[in-house]
Amino acid sequence: MLETGASMSLIPVWVDRSGKEEPIEVSPNEYNNPIVSPNGTQVAMTAVTDGNYDIWVWDLVRETMSRLTLDGATDAGPVWTPDGKRIAFTSNRDGSFDVYWVASDGTGDVEPLFRMPDRYVYPASWSADGDTLVLMEQSGSLGIGAVSMGGDREHQILLQEDYNETQPEISPDGRWMVYQSDESGQYEIYIRPFPDVSKGKTLVSTAGGTEPKWSPDGRELFYRNGDAVMVVSVRTEPTLSLETPEVLLRGALYLTFLDTTSYWNVSADGKRFLIIKESRERASSARELMQRINIVLNWFEELKQKVPVD
Repeated sequence: MLETGASMSLIPVWVDRSGKEEPIEVSPNEYNNPIVSPNGTQVAMTAVTDGNYDIWVWDLVRETMSRLTLDGATDAGPVWTPDGKRIAFTSNRDGSFDVYWVASDGTGDVEPLFRMPDRYVYPASWSADGDTLVLMEQSGSLGIGAVSMGGDREHQILLQEDYNETQPEISPDGRWMVYQSDESGQYEIYIRPFPDVSKGKTLVSTAGGTEPKWSPDGRELFYRNGDAVMVVSVRTEPTLSLETPEVLLRGALYLTFLDTTSYWNVSADGKRFLIIKESRERASSARELMQRINIVLNWFEELKQKVPVD
């Protein structure tokens, strides 16, 4: 079990498409950015250890939690490589937020993977072949970039505007990139061809949207709209075709959205979602506090005794 003095009492919970919940038996913590391994047997996520953010891995089969990073810096935002052998993450261990990676079984050392001297970079999504890592980049506004894993690890800016574009995720077939942008004045979900993102842009959401996720088979897109999980059916042949978004779950998501942080992920079989929620104890206490009504009898007489009138 993970021991912590975290300020937020959160737990990861499996939620199926009917809304049935199944908590993962871990100690409450300040969890975020959960991500299921490619083979569906492990979950990497950020948690607080002794007041510091680190990467931890929950083994769904053995039901054990293992700490993956040990540095005193902030380590957050894990992303599995497509083969499941390594986990990339962001860390400020050298002063700025750069990308590092480490073997997912905890062996070997943490190694620097990519850094930009003029901006913070956060790993977001791998191409299916593992040749490209898509990044969230912060230099003023938030944008999206990519780094090639071959040779000199060449960097390319994909989207960089005066508004924010973030939370990119590459489709399972490697041909499309979904992301969120606040270019309209609020966050909406968009999809572009990948890797040449300049060849078109299609609006996915219809009334706001954040934290987009692909289904493992690439036939659906999920995103959050407030406390709802939305689903959009997708066809990519012969051309891209999207159905109207529908509410799949209501009340499943409620934690405040952050630009580079996610609070949910899709299972490897696409049948359920891993969602970070408040622990039942904390939620019950909050509801009891909100519902409690104190009735004071004879309060006017008591007031006169405490504040005499001349």
